[in-house]
Amino acid sequence: MTTPARYRATVTVTVRNPKTGRTTTYTKGKAISVATWNFLPSSTKKRFEPVFTAPRKPRVLENTLHYRWMIADLDIIADQADLADGEVAAWTIIREEQVRALELFRPRLERCDVARRFQFKELETEWLGAALINGRNVDFNWPALYASLRERFPANFNDGWDTSVGENGTADFPVFSAKDAEDFRKDLRPFVEDATREIFPVSA
Repeated sequence: MTTPARYRATVTVTVRNPKTGRTTTYTKGKAISVATWNFLPSSTKKRFEPVFTAPRKPRVLENTLHYRWMIADLDIIADQADLADGEVAAWTIIREEQVRALELFRPRLERCDVARRFQFKELETEWLGAALINGRNVDFNWPALYASLRERFPANFNDGWDTSVGENGTADFPVFSAKDAEDFRKDLRPFVEDATREIFPVSA
């Protein structure tokens, strides 16, 4: 059974508080909280009608800006990374695992929650640092990546929305052989899952 979100006066009602002696007038159409309505006399309650709020539908994960941003990141890296045959970029693995965790836990990513993505920055830098142990570091044009993201998300892009790895567009970009890539992915996965549950805790 749906619970009223509030109550609305069907006529103009004047209510006297028996404790203070003060009177309050609610004009027709005036909405009051459920808590206030509960304290009204029974005869007065009848002069209010319940107001129900339609359940809010959660946003589909795949339509959220954060998810689309992550997918765009993957697409652009695939286009711009200069890799040898069989090599895999550590940043690609990180993004793929983050997308996988989002699809697995399906958090409700409202716009206000997406600000939490910045909590990943330090973790992502640590993960890239770990990748350097077994990975080959190569040059990558981070400014070109940012420019591509600006082009894809012109209404949403700002300095706080880039991938923010390193400073001034320069950062490590380790790449792996296929075997080392799988080992890195296996080790990384539980950390990404734990971070995703912690940073985006509200599930659909």
